[in-house]
Amino acid sequence: MHVPTYAQLGHTIRRLRVSRRLSIEALALDAGLHPTYLSTIERGISNPTWSKLAGIAEALDMPISRIAAMAEDEAICPVCESCGQVLPAPPPAS
Repeated sequence: MHVPTYAQLGHTIRRLRVSRRLSIEALALDAGLHPTYLSTIERGISNPTWSKLAGIAEALDMPISRIAAMAEDEAICPVCESCGQVLPAPPPAS
């Protein structure tokens, strides 16, 4: 089992937002968050609470479990932020 980092969770949220052509401001408004806070989540700086993650999931019209599964998938096979290609898997944690 690969546990995603906060950065991988944030990257997953960013990919979902961008794929829906939402600005950070639009998603933040729909999720009940300040855009600056959402930005720190997307960059892996802030660790969202369950209630904040629930707001993001609802704004993206997606269950939290699916967002978590996508972040876990990224922990196994990271995706390049600039081109979207799957990167080689990181070495197993010791």
